[in-house]
Amino acid sequence: MLFSIILVNFNGEKFLKNCIESFFENSFDDFELFVVDNNSSDSSRKVINFLSQKYPFKKIFNRENLGFGKTINKIYPFLRGKIILWGNVDIYLSDNFFTNLKKYISEFPNVCGFAPLLLNAYNPDYIDSTGIIYEYVSLRPFDRGQGKKISDFKMINKKILGCTGALSIYRKKCLDELIKKDGYLFDEKINLYYEDVDLAFRLYNYGYKTIFCRDLIAFHFRKQSYRQDNLIEIQSFFNRWYVLRKNLKFCDFFKGFPLNICWEFGRIIKISLKNPSLLYNILSKLVKKNKQ
Repeated sequence: MLFSIILVNFNGEKFLKNCIESFFENSFDDFELFVVDNNSSDSSRKVINFLSQKYPFKKIFNRENLGFGKTINKIYPFLRGKIILWGNVDIYLSDNFFTNLKKYISEFPNVCGFAPLLLNAYNPDYIDSTGIIYEYVSLRPFDRGQGKKISDFKMINKKILGCTGALSIYRKKCLDELIKKDGYLFDEKINLYYEDVDLAFRLYNYGYKTIFCRDLIAFHFRKQSYRQDNLIEIQSFFNRWYVLRKNLKFCDFFKGFPLNICWEFGRIIKISLKNPSLLYNILSKLVKKNKQ
């Protein structure tokens, strides 16, 4: 079997039909598809049951929200494909996606990851992601090209840090080797945001290559309001630093010094002015960690 696909859903009932149909309408049959629902409170389960009557995929209903990384870890041992795809259900594929992917797999046999061109599903003239890159000055891993117009972006296939979690594509043999080295695929200490960045860093640090593939086109209904949620913003702040401390060498922090430190303090001040309780929560968490 060539492809194994995992789609993770949580309260994504409005995206499910479009997403699943796009996989089955891509004119290929050498794949297995797992649709995993993380205890949604909307009508996702009914939609998945309905779609499973039309399309042959494996459905899994968790009794709790395991989070993205833990969900993938749970399903991964059962995958049979040589190429693994995973993502959220708020994406859908363009025509000929897998035809083009097969070409990349054949053309680049030594490449581990293939990052697609994700376009903003609300406005496809704008880019959502062309893969994850890291900027030493701002101490920030981010989605390359996000928010830029396609016409203003140089669409070149290039080596990047890794695939964004919305839609990731990796060779299974590379992931298996990573598991042998680290003992795990996704770090389950990261339960919200930056799971994909941690995985990308680890693969990159072991010498595995991921490239951006401009002919692999998909669309993403990215959430735009998560920074309005204080708890999510705090969790994202700490997860980013956890991932950086874990994956960067001490000397790497000096590549952007002192601008990176100034940038970081500026970011903390900015989000604190916007929401003073955020700074209080960050400091409280730091104090709590130091006491432990």
